[in-house]
Amino acid sequence: MTNGSDNVQQEIDLLYRGSFGKMVASVLCFSTDIDLETAEDLVHDAFAAGLKSWRNDGIPDNPGGWIFTVCRNKALNKIREQKRFRHVFVNDDFLSEDAPFTEPSLDDQQLKLVFACAHPDLSPKVQVVITLKYVVNLKVEAIAKILGLTIDGIDKLLVRARQKIRDERLLLTAPDIAAMKPRLQIVHKIIYLLFNEGYKSSWGKELVREELCGEALLMNKTLFDSKLATKETCALHALMLFNSARLKARFGPCGELVELEEQDRSLWSKELIALGCTYLKPGRTHEVTIPLLF
Repeated sequence: MTNGSDNVQQEIDLLYRGSFGKMVASVLCFSTDIDLETAEDLVHDAFAAGLKSWRNDGIPDNPGGWIFTVCRNKALNKIREQKRFRHVFVNDDFLSEDAPFTEPSLDDQQLKLVFACAHPDLSPKVQVVITLKYVVNLKVEAIAKILGLTIDGIDKLLVRARQKIRDERLLLTAPDIAAMKPRLQIVHKIIYLLFNEGYKSSWGKELVREELCGEALLMNKTLFDSKLATKETCALHALMLFNSARLKARFGPCGELVELEEQDRSLWSKELIALGCTYLKPGRTHEVTIPLLF
């Protein structure tokens, strides 16, 4: 345990930004009787419990695993309350109170939920919005800015989307490989929007939300690892690498945006530019090595 209440809020905030999406995905995997809104509520409750507990007892050695375990327990309690406990779990390990739990894999869980949100019975706009909200954990304000919509418009769209998913019992579970392929185009779009949000955003003195750019690249890496990559996946990765190469040169010392023609070329990453070029070569969909950039 790490003591010191001053660090608790910072730890919770950091974990929330990086793990909310994968926690929601993990809760949804527990049972088909847990819908999207319920999963979100359970994860929020788990983080609130963490904030309260850690202020009294200190930060645990494995904060992500602690939150995940609380999410699991809350999901079990919710199902018991609804009297639907029997035959809802795919893996019997979930039923054991003593089963060891660690923080789930970020890339795998998030990407599965991205494909789940790209359900063909949902409109393209809804697919993008619910992914940005529940997988990437962007705030409604940020989603509205990305898509050029009003905050009220995004709120109403989310309400209608949740109602449609609930009424038509659209199970937000990852499809099989054959069903994933037709959804690949929308997944590419979502990954690009995620990268673009990180690339273009500047909040006060924070120059770039590089963690979002890195997250988009990692999601794309998971596509390669799953053998779903196409030439479009390679082109997208090349584009993101080329833009990543210029991140350090995009803003001046006072946080002002520097136009391309005026950027200091010495700050561009030659390594990332060279790597991006390799993804434009034929055959790159089969043997891919993507470094961690951020």
